[in-house]
Amino acid sequence: MRNLSGSEEVRKYTEICYKFECDCGKSTHSYTHLMAGGSHPSFGPWWCDECGQGYKGVWDKIANDYTITKAEKGIPGYLLLEIPPQKESIFIATKMLKQPMYDSPENFEESMHYYVEEGSCPSNFLSNTEDVRIGENTDPHGLLKFITFRPKGASDESPWIQAGIPQKT
Repeated sequence: MRNLSGSEEVRKYTEICYKFECDCGKSTHSYTHLMAGGSHPSFGPWWCDECGQGYKGVWDKIANDYTITKAEKGIPGYLLLEIPPQKESIFIATKMLKQPMYDSPENFEESMHYYVEEGSCPSNFLSNTEDVRIGENTDPHGLLKFITFRPKGASDESPWIQAGIPQKT
């Protein structure tokens, strides 16, 4: 098959994906990677990030698939962490796709300064973290300080406020 420009071959394939959906309807879990002939006799429990319901699976030779049942429910919430002041800068490497719309290195640099420093929330970057380092230390154990765990509640209040962490205004 040719791509839209007609100049290069494009590899096309069909993939079967095995998933199950949580009863709350807000998350799915894939178990495709476990389907190699039942090589894993069981899996789980896996928990829904939204409602906390747990699920586990046991390989069924007759059905040639996993039988999935509910497991003990977890408590969704927030793990609140702190990065205490450091003597050295903290460097973070995150995954990103540089889009082809940047016509020059200067245009890209200028756009990234704004995007990273003003226009985007840090959590957009931290979810793709590949590496964290302080100075030459590429494995900075102890960087993060555990504050508390706060279950998700019916409140729209920030988990930081729920934990009693003062907010700067």
